[in-house]
Amino acid sequence: MSSKSESVIRCTPEAGLYRPPWPTQQATDEHALGSIFYHQALGVVVARFNSLELSFRSLLGASAQINEPARHAVLTHVKSGTLSEALKTIANDVVKSELVEDELLFATSLFEVNRANRNFLVHSATEKHDFYFADGKDGMLMTRRTARGKLRTDHYLLAVDAFRKTADEILDCREYFGRIIGPCSHYKPGIPLTLPHRPALPKYLADTHPKGALFEILHGRSPDEDNRDQ
Repeated sequence: MSSKSESVIRCTPEAGLYRPPWPTQQATDEHALGSIFYHQALGVVVARFNSLELSFRSLLGASAQINEPARHAVLTHVKSGTLSEALKTIANDVVKSELVEDELLFATSLFEVNRANRNFLVHSATEKHDFYFADGKDGMLMTRRTARGKLRTDHYLLAVDAFRKTADEILDCREYFGRIIGPCSHYKPGIPLTLPHRPALPKYLADTHPKGALFEILHGRSPDEDNRDQ
């Protein structure tokens, strides 16, 4: 438990304040426009995550009390997955305040989910289909292959809103990181720790969207069901 001399004040801005609007332009060629919307959102995910990762590196360096030139020199060569483990260690074993420790551990969890969702979108094969699926909704088919012990191909169906939501969650995370770097790295016990409101922890895309065999994803039923109907 934190000592009585430690307290946190949550203040604005809250998550979502800096989100720019997404395009809503209509066109007669809806399929072409839909494809543009998907790939535009995917590009925004990539660009925003690059900024998020840079901010997370700054948070790590500041928390470890590494000065800016050395921080840039050292952390440039550290992979993003290792960054998370490093900040966890700093939070658990280096920082003296339990409030700062708790905030850094939350920041690490936030980064890891956003990183996983970014990787899921970027490293999956994608295809925009010019037809509607069984549920009446258009979508992007995501195909991911893994060879960990056994070769497997997973198929997922995501609407454009899922891409945009991921991009917005990454932006919220970036804004949050930028506002906790100073308070967490310069905190002194006895003075309230002033922090922004925490953004909600995103859900993993791979766990929350339709998944299955290709035929089932595209048609909403298995080939066996077709055979039984004949």
